[in-house]
Parts: sequence; structure tokens; C-alpha cells
Amino acid sequence: ILKSTHHKFMIDNLIYAILDLMDVKLSSDEKHKSLFSPQFAYRKRLTKLGNYDSIVQNK
Repeated sequence: ILKSTHHKFMIDNLIYAILDLMDVKLSSDEKHKSLFSPQFAYRKRLTKLGNYDSIVQNK
């Protein structure tokens, strides 16, 4: 149970970092994408471009 959006954000970043390290190929698998979050592919793409942190800070 996550008590704050901050913890959720940390968990999300951890998931993305692990997936990047594993180089998980989920781009063609909608089922797996939806397991993590509806915006999984978008966030992963931004992370690859190095823009994810700056976009989050602007929210």
C-alpha cells in the first residue's frame, strides 16, 4: 500500500530503471505495458531521451 504519490513516483522510477537495465522488450506487448501503467511506453520513451525528470518537475 502506497501512502503518498512520492512513494508511488519512487516505485515507478525503480520499475523503469530495472526494466531499462534488463532491456525489456515490451514495446509490442500491450498487455505488459498496461500492467505497469497506461503511460508506460510514453514514460519509457521520455526516459530514454533523458527528458522524463525535467517534464515531471514542470508538473
